[in-house]
Amino acid sequence: MLVSMGAFAQPANDDCVDAIEVTYGATLFNTTGATTDGPDEPTLCNFNSFTQIDGDIWFEFVALSNCSHTVSACTAAFDAKI
Repeated sequence: MLVSMGAFAQPANDDCVDAIEVTYGATLFNTTGATTDGPDEPTLCNFNSFTQIDGDIWFEFVALSNCSHTVSACTAAFDAKI
């Protein structure tokens, strides 16, 4: 019997240095195949003693004004960390 597991390509923005620029409005994304490369966040992201953002992908947002801006993952159907 031959068993094979499919491999997923890493997202283009899998590493911090490859962050994708986003603008105002919703940004659809998929973390399938993502790896972990972010900094350890022991005081800010401690969730059940896990202090990394696992399977992270990266975005960059440049505000067009110095007004307040809101980033939200409230409708995420998974455990999201920002």
